[in-house]
Amino acid sequence: MDTSRLPQSADDFDRLLVANPNSSSLWLQYMAFYLHTAEVDKARATAERGLAAISFREEDEKLNLWVGFLNLENMYGDSESLDQVFKRALQQNDQFEIYTRLIDIHVTSNKPEYADQLYQIMCKKFSSNIQVWSQYGRFLMEQGKADLARKILQRSFKSLTKKQHIDITKQFAQFEFKYGEMERGCTLFENLVSSYPRKVDIWSVYIDMLTKKGEMDRVRDVFERAVSLKLSSVKKQFLYKRYIEFERKHGTQSLVETVQAKSQALL
Repeated sequence: MDTSRLPQSADDFDRLLVANPNSSSLWLQYMAFYLHTAEVDKARATAERGLAAISFREEDEKLNLWVGFLNLENMYGDSESLDQVFKRALQQNDQFEIYTRLIDIHVTSNKPEYADQLYQIMCKKFSSNIQVWSQYGRFLMEQGKADLARKILQRSFKSLTKKQHIDITKQFAQFEFKYGEMERGCTLFENLVSSYPRKVDIWSVYIDMLTKKGEMDRVRDVFERAVSLKLSSVKKQFLYKRYIEFERKHGTQSLVETVQAKSQALL
């Protein structure tokens, strides 16, 4: 058989899989081959064969095939068949990963209500995982449910560490800029820089968000406040470098020279 061409028959796939039993890509192509001819049961059987054939050591390959199986049931099965595969996948894979993958499937297939249900379960099941709160917040913002997203931020504080409070607030501030209300995003950033003025990364992200919105005067105000703080020389150099780059791109030569003069005087 010419291995340079795509398999054209079940026999072609079977021959290739003898040599490549751990290839999730090949198993998924085999499933798609049957789905193309509306042979859903044969596609299911192929998924089962693949799961049995792939070595337990090949975790990523197994995961890929499980996700393909979930996709199959989402498109061609019903809620019961999808739930059965989902429960099996949870038993044999990282549960957080499987929840996340099924959520992606629901979102992609325009079933946000099912994605929302899974997120609510995840917030209880994985409450100490910052990714859950961040992903759910972004999802709600993208769905136009900003008020619910803001409540999720407040709920997250009860489950996350104090250090994580900073990160999750910074992420939700960015969500406000991208999907919600810029002024609410500014308020969150202002609270952060007020509480943690020496965290240059927060100032930097705040500046990025304002720049993307074209708020140049406000960017300059934030830069001025940041560089006026008592910071280490390394942090000040970083901020001034960014400030100069900003003026080169968005300001005038006069403004560039003004910032350069300030940096030389203070550093």
